[in-house]
Amino acid sequence: MKFHFLLVLSFVSMASKAQTLVLTQGAYEPAIGDSSFYHVLDTNYFWAGLPNSTAGSNSTWNFSNLISTAVKANSSYVDPITVPSATAYAGTNLVQKQGALFNYFKSVTTPSPQTEMLGLSSNTLNLNFTNSAILAKYPVSYGNSFTDNISGTFNFSVSGTFNGSVSTSADGAGTLHLPNGLSLSNVLRVKSVQTINLGLGIIPFGTAKQTVYNYFHSSQKFPVLNITYTSLSIIGSASPSVSAIVTGNSKTIIVGLEEEGMDLSDLSLYPNPAREVIFIDVKQFLGEVHIELFDSKGASVYTTKRILTGGSTEVVSLSDLPKGLYFVKLQSGTHSLQRKIILQD
Repeated sequence: MKFHFLLVLSFVSMASKAQTLVLTQGAYEPAIGDSSFYHVLDTNYFWAGLPNSTAGSNSTWNFSNLISTAVKANSSYVDPITVPSATAYAGTNLVQKQGALFNYFKSVTTPSPQTEMLGLSSNTLNLNFTNSAILAKYPVSYGNSFTDNISGTFNFSVSGTFNGSVSTSADGAGTLHLPNGLSLSNVLRVKSVQTINLGLGIIPFGTAKQTVYNYFHSSQKFPVLNITYTSLSIIGSASPSVSAIVTGNSKTIIVGLEEEGMDLSDLSLYPNPAREVIFIDVKQFLGEVHIELFDSKGASVYTTKRILTGGSTEVVSLSDLPKGLYFVKLQSGTHSLQRKIILQD
């Protein structure tokens, strides 16, 4: 059973003042007509986990080895009058549409500027908040935090009630390293932890927990990087269902790859698993290509430069390398492709 819930979206936004990002409602809160485009990212390089534990001022987050996939996502913000189901969520003045998922929000300026979530609906799930979830209190700067209690009703195969909390903190500020050599300074990281306890009357049904990391930069209205971990524990199940999704804003993290027309299909690497050698066929690269292998800890273990013509094949010897997981990176100018390989006996 899958339980999809999304409480904290890309609603906090930023403005640059001196060297400190400040999240302001008036200038950067999503509005009707806005759209945000994302790519789902491959995190296989981060076998030991993503660097989310880093927090505090002057932080450095290195996500430079994230890899683009072909999976894309789009969120659009529309007028509730265009969404018939919005009438079930009183007070909604903004709806976020993500495919078949609709999120219903209320933006208020008094008594304090804030964005509240009133509910969500999809083909399999409905949440309706009787006590709304506050997603952002404005203005927000590094060090700000708050916790909001939530409650309501749910329906997904069964119907019941829920209660829990949303805790949000701007817990980090510093430098974010992204693919293609892009580094952004003055980045603000906002972390949110949502916990929902599900019940069927007085009978506990399960607990859903979602931890969201949003990395903001003043160059974009929406986060340049989003990392979401979701866990669902159902009473009586042997273990919780856990999922993780990492997305990058197409205007920043992926734009270089997109504009240059690069795709992982341009790289053919075989055999995989490999033993003593691997062959790399390159369709698009022409001229000088830098080829580098990294071990599972990110250390460079092999590097070479070759002149490749269309349809050429590069042979790389692995006979001196220990068995294990490796990553192959090919770069020609601003073009960059990566693949993982396994070396075995």
